[in-house]
Amino acid sequence: MQRKIPLWLFSLIVCVFYCATITVIEFSDQPVNDIFSFAKTAMLYSLVSVASWGVFSLLSVSRRVFALLCPPLMAFSGAMGYLGLTIGSRVSETSIEIALGNDAEMWFSVITPGLAAAILIGLAIGIFFARMRWRNVVSTSRQRWVMTIAGVIITIGSMTASPKIIWTVGNRLPYSLYYCFNLYLTNKKEAAAVRTTYEHTPALAADNAPDVIFVIGESLRADHLPMNGYHRNTLPKISDDSLLINFPDIYTGHTNTNIAVPHLLTRYSAQKPNHAFSDQSFITLFKNAGYKTAWFANQNLTKYYSYFANEADSLIYCNDGKSIFHYERTLDTDMIPPFRQWINEPDSAPRLAILHAIGSHWWYPTHYTEVDETFTPVIKHKEIAGLSNEAIVNSYDNTILATDRFLAELRATVNQRNAIIIYMSDHGELLGEDGCYLHDGNQKPLHRPAAFVLPTATYAANFPQVVDSLRMSASTPMSATLTFHTLLSLGRISTPALNPDSTFLSGRPLR
Repeated sequence: MQRKIPLWLFSLIVCVFYCATITVIEFSDQPVNDIFSFAKTAMLYSLVSVASWGVFSLLSVSRRVFALLCPPLMAFSGAMGYLGLTIGSRVSETSIEIALGNDAEMWFSVITPGLAAAILIGLAIGIFFARMRWRNVVSTSRQRWVMTIAGVIITIGSMTASPKIIWTVGNRLPYSLYYCFNLYLTNKKEAAAVRTTYEHTPALAADNAPDVIFVIGESLRADHLPMNGYHRNTLPKISDDSLLINFPDIYTGHTNTNIAVPHLLTRYSAQKPNHAFSDQSFITLFKNAGYKTAWFANQNLTKYYSYFANEADSLIYCNDGKSIFHYERTLDTDMIPPFRQWINEPDSAPRLAILHAIGSHWWYPTHYTEVDETFTPVIKHKEIAGLSNEAIVNSYDNTILATDRFLAELRATVNQRNAIIIYMSDHGELLGEDGCYLHDGNQKPLHRPAAFVLPTATYAANFPQVVDSLRMSASTPMSATLTFHTLLSLGRISTPALNPDSTFLSGRPLR
């Protein structure tokens, strides 16, 4: 006679196995270097494990439900565990977008023997547990009710608690299946929203229309650039370019990417404060003028700016579905190959490219390679309280060296074209001011993003008056909200939507 095990013990066995394999893999990239970072990682791991037990508790109540759902869950988790270990891919709204956007032929081309083995092993383990639940588990009606109530409380509590808990649990299996798919659906809904601001607004390109390359930087503060008096040369490759035009005194009122990016892309209006979340961007106006447009994403899209990314003719993901929540290396130079392929496609249409960079986003060491690890010592774990300010600043400055490398490669790609690169960081970063770090605050460095323009020689020859106007107004204090009109003006677009007095060329202060 086979020995029976109680329902609670069975669900615990399944959960312990799952967390000892899949959850451990998902935590394998956590930077741990001392007792503080180890303790925090252990706490987060425990939190995810308890939350996972809530899911397995609910699944285990009914043997039919468990038999139906456990095998595919284990097979999928096996696949994601394998991909996490081999290429650093995780379940995210971007990876879901990429997965659903590919056809069957493409998916068959990426299934390797290792991935197939991981899926089959996961499926076999799921079937094994399903068989155990069917044959070897004993439970009473009272036990099932207790397990159901406990599972509901833990599961709902995990997804309705503080944002930090939701973020921690929701971005890891098994919860990421729901959490990230919900984010994906939210982004798709936002992208499909009907906005007609400039749908019928006329726009005319110049006869020698230039390519416009807009780089949205991340967390790069102006005072850490050598052109602005910083004691380190953090931009050695482009700072001595004679055509570089630096804007040292740009102000942004928004210190969060989700709010800052929409305000960079849309037309500022004091009478319409929510314009950034209801209007179309300059992308539509460029399209109306005959431009070929593309958005290169090195950050996951959010509902706040997914509409704009989909406003472009092409949306090109460059981070392989990686999430900033995990700590795989994500480099902006990864955008160069797809950008080069796109801009060199054989047609005569002028180009508008928006490259959304990962830049100087925390965790800094994942955004530069050993080649750019010039300033040392660097941070070795992510527990800020246990890090020295010197190491934090060094690592941050190394990310700027990586940005310099990316921009130099971008410049080289368009150097022979009639083109202009506009770099604007979404906001700055705190590096110990008032004891604060990252960008949760209201200190001055957060509101002073790096901004500069880099035209090619051909652009400067074709539009000398534009370059002269930029140089004359460069030192004027101006607002990042002028970006909309500036992009249209630098693209030499004629349209009623353009206000020539509200550009970086006008030299008129606007806060």
